[in-house]
Formats: sequence, structure tokens, C-alpha cells
Amino acid sequence: TDWAASAGTNADDSEWVVLDQDTWIYLGGHPHDFAASCGDNTACNFGELGDCIYPDDGFDCSGNAIIDVTFNVNMSEQVVDTEGYGLDLFLDGYHDMTDEDGDGVWSVTMSLLSNTQYSYKFKNGSEWEANFNELGCGDGSEYGNRFFTSENQNMDVGPFCFSSCTNCESEVSCGTGDTNGDSSVDVTDIVLVVQGILGETVLDDDQNCRADISGDGVVNVTDIVNIVYIILGTGMDNNSFADKVIVNQKEDGISIFGQGIVGGIQLTIIHDKDTKINLTENSFLSDIRTNKNISNIIIISPENGYIVKLDSEYEILNMIASDLEGEIEVNMINEFKILSSYPNPFNPVTTITYTNEIEGEVSLNIYDLNGRLVKNLISNTIKPGQFNINWNGKDDNGFEVTSGVYLISLKSISGIKTSKITLLR
Repeated sequence: TDWAASAGTNADDSEWVVLDQDTWIYLGGHPHDFAASCGDNTACNFGELGDCIYPDDGFDCSGNAIIDVTFNVNMSEQVVDTEGYGLDLFLDGYHDMTDEDGDGVWSVTMSLLSNTQYSYKFKNGSEWEANFNELGCGDGSEYGNRFFTSENQNMDVGPFCFSSCTNCESEVSCGTGDTNGDSSVDVTDIVLVVQGILGETVLDDDQNCRADISGDGVVNVTDIVNIVYIILGTGMDNNSFADKVIVNQKEDGISIFGQGIVGGIQLTIIHDKDTKINLTENSFLSDIRTNKNISNIIIISPENGYIVKLDSEYEILNMIASDLEGEIEVNMINEFKILSSYPNPFNPVTTITYTNEIEGEVSLNIYDLNGRLVKNLISNTIKPGQFNINWNGKDDNGFEVTSGVYLISLKSISGIKTSKITLLR
């Protein structure tokens, strides 16, 4: 087609239908491209031809990881300029702040690059904050801005009092267990602390203060245990709790044993990405947060037995057990088994190391290869744990046995385990 000839020079000799916005100069030059452009200013290709393109969740248009950061400033000791410019955060421009719940803390949330240092300041109307270099918390720049480094997950910055490095003075009563500050200690406080420990939310300074019943400056499973018993109102003292817990790492999960109440368990495990994890139902409360192949778990007042079951290999990275006063001793064992005999071969004494997973009757015997009993080393009720016992190469009558191979037999309600040992005279 001869586009120029068909276009003509005016409306009388043109074969085209000419729209109002077109001109005769443009007609005939080339065919129109009627492709639409992206009109969403949040898209990566705003103003460009084609459909709008958006970044993946958690990333910007350049592929950089981003997080949501909420900035908080406590204006309880200030009069906010609501008639003029208002209260703003200045960080790469001005950002309006609001106090939606009326608690005096004004906030604004921005999407920022992770693992990046930022400088910022708050401005109330026409009044800028102080020079923070002079207060000891500035970024060292000419203006003495505040600064912080973003993390790998959504986070809060502050609250800070306006023109101060710290929050405003408050009348918060620390260590009460009333984590959410509603003047009542109940299950909502437990849920908030659990979410804080598992990383599902970030506790602010006041919430941490109220939740830290143990007063050690760290909010963990010990504080949850205390809140639970405040709610139950049992008046129970720490003597009712176990002073240590035996933890048995089995192939299909983790079991515990404590002589007394195990107040709480807080643990981190690594496992296959598609692992199915089941928590015990025999507890006051249990919760889990999994990120890819790492799970953080909290279990409050579990009964003896399995607390976690898994269908793949796993490793315990960290574990805390607690009573009302703090952490208690954790003894790890790996099922019911004979761990070692050392030395082997031996003369005249060897040390046999074994583990027991459930309290009950245990017997440990030495047999010859014909199955005849040579020596009974143990026949008693044994608690869970890891133990050592020596054999001096003598039988039950006190006579030295001859050189040769012998069988160690460990028997309990969990089954029978055997191992070979060699005596060389």
C-alpha cells in the first residue's frame, strides 16, 4: 500500500478517516501505533508503552530487597502543629505522620532497602528537631540527623521523644506481665509475648518492660511461664518445678523428661524445607514459626514425652528450658543405646557409656559368646540420662575371665541393645 498516496493532501482527496487529533502533516508518514502506555505511577514502567510491570513482593524494580519500616515519634510532651504544616518525617522528602489510635505516638511507614543505613529527622510544623550530634546519637552530618540501619525483616524505629535520643518518660510498671498495657494479665499478653519471641511482631520498649517479669532484660520463655502462672493464680512456688530436663533426640522427633513441672521450652531447629512438624497437644500452649528450613518453637508446661515430631532429619540449633526463676539445665541424649566402650580392646578395665530415655528398670550384663552370663553390672531403676560404668574383666564371683570377645547387653522397657567388647590379657 502507498500510504502517502492514499492519505492525500486534504479531506476531499484522502482515502483515510481523519480523527480530530490528527494532522495532515503526520498522515502518510507511517501507520499509527495505538499501543497503550502504563499509567500506574507505582509500576516499574510508568509512562512507557505496554502493560504495567510490577516488582516481586519484597523487592523493588531494580531487584533490591526492601522492607517496611515504621517510624514512631512520641509527641506526648509536645503540641503537634495540626493547623499548619503538620508533623512530618524527613527522609528523601517529607512524609506525613498520623496518630490513628490517639496514644500520642505518631507514625508513618515507608518501604526501604534492607541492610542499609538511613539518616532522618522529624519536623513539627516549622520546628526541626535538635542537632543529635550534640546529644550523642547523631549521624555526624552537618544537620545532626538521627540514623539507623534497616534489617532483613519489617521493623519499627522508635518511638523517640521529639528532639530526644530516647523515649519520653512514662509511668510504665515493668515486670507485671500486662504486656499489652490493658490493665489485665490474660492470655492476650501471652500471645503477644509469643509473637514477639517468634518474630511475628516487634515488642516496643514499654511492652518489653511489662513482659520482663524475670527482670533479666530479656523477654523469653521464662517470662511466658510466669505470666501463665499469674493467670492460673495457683500461688505455686519454684519448688514444684523441675531443676533440669532430659531431652531425647530421636529419629522421629524430640521427647523430654523432667522430675517436676517443666515450665517452658524454647527451641530452634533446622530441617528439610518440606518437613512436616507436629507439636504436642499435651501442653498449656504451643506455637511455631517456620522460615524456609528453620523453625522457632515455644511450648509452655509440656507433659513428659514427645513435644515435637518430624518426618525428616533435623538438628537442634538452640534450646532453652525454664522454670519460674530462669533457665534450667538441659541434658541432651540420643535415644536408648550403648554409646561406647573405652578402651576396646581393654586390659584390665573399660568404661561403658550408655543412655536411658525413660525412667524404669534397666539391666546391663556381660555375656560370653555362648550366651552364658558373666557379669551383672546394673539391675536397678534408672532415670533418663547418660551414664558411665566400669567393668574390670571379672565375673560375678570375682574371678578374672579369660581373653576373648564378650557381649554387652543393655535392657530396658525401651528394648535391648548389644555391643561387642574384647579383653586382652
